[in-house]
Amino acid sequence: KREDAYKIVQKNAMKTWDKNEDFYNNLKKDKLIQKNLTAKELKQLFDVNYHKRYINHILGRVLK
Repeated sequence: KREDAYKIVQKNAMKTWDKNEDFYNNLKKDKLIQKNLTAKELKQLFDVNYHKRYINHILGRVLK
């Protein structure tokens, strides 16, 4: 499953690079992505705030 995901991402990354297109939009249009992720899940993967949501907790523990 992980290898399949890697191939899908790589295919879209190359398309993005070769055609100077938007990576997020290419993933959003990919049928295999649509089959495995909801639009909300994909959007969350590109939301920096989603990834930083525990930053204060983590830093609090590290700097204790």
